[in-house]
Amino acid sequence: MCIRDRYQYKQQKAELEKVKDQIFQKIKAEQESKMKEKEMLEDLRLELYLEEQALNDRRKDEDEVRKRERQKEEMRAAELESRRMKEERKRDEDRLEQSFREQMLKKFADDDKLESVSYTHLRAHETPEHLVCRLLLEKKK
Repeated sequence: MCIRDRYQYKQQKAELEKVKDQIFQKIKAEQESKMKEKEMLEDLRLELYLEEQALNDRRKDEDEVRKRERQKEEMRAAELESRRMKEERKRDEDRLEQSFREQMLKKFADDDKLESVSYTHLRAHETPEHLVCRLLLEKKK
């Protein structure tokens, strides 16, 4: 019986080893599956993070482009406003200058009229001494 018991014992031991091996393989497969799942999740997280970064970078770039466009529009509007104000100022200056010219021409015309009246008036009341002085001065010129 001893040989038979030994044989049975070896068979049972072999079966137990086989079952242990199967359980070990099953646990190993489960752990590998979990590790693959963890790696896949980590890869997905990394990919999602990179996509979010790329999206944020694109948004930032788009915002900068919009900001530059808005600044260009503001600069154009400011330039147009500046030109309009400059033209308006130039028209005001031209009107003021024209008004000043007209006033000066009127004043000069009045002054000429006054001088001619005054000169004629002075000659009418000129004394002989003044007449001699005036003639000498005119001759000198």
